[in-house]
Amino acid sequence: MYRLMVEAEFSSAHSIVGYPGNCSRIHGHNYKVRVYLKNEELDSLGMISDFKEIKERLKQIIFPLDHQNLNEIPPFDKIPPTSENIAFYIFESLKKSIPSLYEVRVSEKDGRWAGYRI
Repeated sequence: MYRLMVEAEFSSAHSIVGYPGNCSRIHGHNYKVRVYLKNEELDSLGMISDFKEIKERLKQIIFPLDHQNLNEIPPFDKIPPTSENIAFYIFESLKKSIPSLYEVRVSEKDGRWAGYRI
């Protein structure tokens, strides 16, 4: 099984309404996003996919989130903008154009990741 990972970053603010602590107040993060692909076979160039192409698709998904208050942007105006929900949103957005995608991870802080995978 061949695997590939691409990472990107964005900065946003959010609050977790109802959280019993500081995270209930608006605060910001420099998010890191990792997307993971896998495939049994390589293409004719010996790749799962082009790193540049995957990074560009990821940037298209996260650009609308960058330097925004996530609580004001769909779908996070309806669901909590947690790392888990951000990972699911990115996964669902990318899966349409990247069939070999199997996992997305989101980090708010080094050493802490949340994610979604199939």
